[in-house]
Amino acid sequence: MPTYSPFGRNGIALGQVVLCDHVAVAYDTSRLAELGAERTELTEKLAANRPEWLAEILAASKAGVGTVEIARLAGVTRDAVRQLLNNAKAGK
Repeated sequence: MPTYSPFGRNGIALGQVVLCDHVAVAYDTSRLAELGAERTELTEKLAANRPEWLAEILAASKAGVGTVEIARLAGVTRDAVRQLLNNAKAGK
């Protein structure tokens, strides 16, 4: 049976004021900005690549390549391949 304490899970009593020591910490945001810019660039490349990638998935499926093999080669799950193929059949 659990025992109860006047302190919460983190050991701070109700009504106790906790001063945050991380507020005044100096942080250089340049690396974060670099990573954010790189992520944006990669996202744009993926978006530009998507139509050709999807066309290849559809061509592979029409040629009889199995869903598992397409998923492995395309770098997605079988469910994602099935969804892409179903959307293509539905004209989405």
